[in-house]
Amino acid sequence: MADSKVVTTLKQTNRNFEVVGTLLEMNLELETDRTITLNNGTKVKGTAIHGEFGKPDMLVEVNGEPIPVKLMWTNSINKDGKPNTKNYKAMETIMNEYTPKTKATAEKPANRVKITGMVGLNEYGKDDDWKSHFELTGMNCTRNVKDDGKDVAYAKLISGVIKKVVPETMKKGDDVEETGRKIISFYIFDKTGKLLPLSIYVPEDLVDGFDGQDYKNGDTVDFDVDIATKTIGGGKKVAKSGFGKAKDNITNSFTIQEMVLTYGSDAFEDDDVNKYDLKLVKIAEGERVTLVENGIKEAKEKKANGGGYTTTTSKSKGLGKPKDIKPSVGEDLDDEDSLPF
Repeated sequence: MADSKVVTTLKQTNRNFEVVGTLLEMNLELETDRTITLNNGTKVKGTAIHGEFGKPDMLVEVNGEPIPVKLMWTNSINKDGKPNTKNYKAMETIMNEYTPKTKATAEKPANRVKITGMVGLNEYGKDDDWKSHFELTGMNCTRNVKDDGKDVAYAKLISGVIKKVVPETMKKGDDVEETGRKIISFYIFDKTGKLLPLSIYVPEDLVDGFDGQDYKNGDTVDFDVDIATKTIGGGKKVAKSGFGKAKDNITNSFTIQEMVLTYGSDAFEDDDVNKYDLKLVKIAEGERVTLVENGIKEAKEKKANGGGYTTTTSKSKGLGKPKDIKPSVGEDLDDEDSLPF
């Protein structure tokens, strides 16, 4: 790490994911009378293919558990007014030819799919609160999967900044107990430099090794994570995704998606060109606080006027945190230690 220059802007995080499994459910729709605004301001008519409101675009069964993935909204005409032939045909193929498990038959079995894309956030203001959960946005999807039966859902080398690390706790009756896991409040950044807070869970079998790394608040680190589904509660339940209710209730279970740590690099050294400048991170934190405050304010105004949600990414309604689990610390940006560096 010989370069002595620290980056002067918050560059985009490497945040690529890969999901391979059986297509469980698909919720895409064709909008036939779409108004498309071009780069020059002209409005033209076209069509669009996108996910149905409040439902996962695709639900992929990975090792027996559902993983929701959002696909890119695709218009038939590009912003420059030209036909969006390649991308639109690809979405048409997915919508018309892919077979999910909910519609499979002996003659037409469910497709195995591979989806790659970027980790982001699905978040929105509701009443006087702000809801936030990580979201997988697929950039590429194929059914030409090597059928070795191996299901995967992971993101490799997610670069970002550690905000803080706390033990995960669970409420049991009147008591609060530690689960044995830890939660890393982790900052990543999109292509504009906007801060996106994630919660990464350190499993019990990695806690000792994680503690041995002696990470500090403000360290720049690369993490590998598995994207896992966690079932909450017992008995017969109703299937839900990380950002809405599934169209067909297949499994009758209440689930949330988590990022579970599988690998962590050494903290980047001070002279590493890829180490994030904490002064700029602090500015990005302040911008994040303003974004959330404005989102909650708009949500309150909409509620007063009979409206619904205020979103920054999509119109999906989202799924709240289960009551028994302590909220992810990555979303506590209005507390007194929100600028700890």
